[in-house]
Amino acid sequence: MARTTKEKDNLFIIVAGDPFYKKLRWKDKYKEPILLTGFDFRAVFIYNFGEDNILTELTVENSGVIVNESAGELTLYIPSLITSTLKSYDEGLWRLEYATSVNPEFKKLIGGRWSVEPDM
Repeated sequence: MARTTKEKDNLFIIVAGDPFYKKLRWKDKYKEPILLTGFDFRAVFIYNFGEDNILTELTVENSGVIVNESAGELTLYIPSLITSTLKSYDEGLWRLEYATSVNPEFKKLIGGRWSVEPDM
């Protein structure tokens, strides 16, 4: 059974060999959910803090980013096929980006670090 993801200062702990899920909520200054209709999202996970060392790119098209438009929720998903390639010393950065039909250039929304915990 997959363990839950820990988060501290946008640090995601990925368990090697387990599917990774992380639900994020985008809210306005009044803590109301942002309606996500018309937005496109992608998340990029890179190894060892090098921009060219891409572990995976999650998109709506490859089901790596699952959007609940009315709730302002995004779920990031990395399948176990990818997490099984990770070693206990692997770490890096992640970022979630968004674009709109009006402005199709992706911009960073949030980001942080990730590291690996070995499967028990």
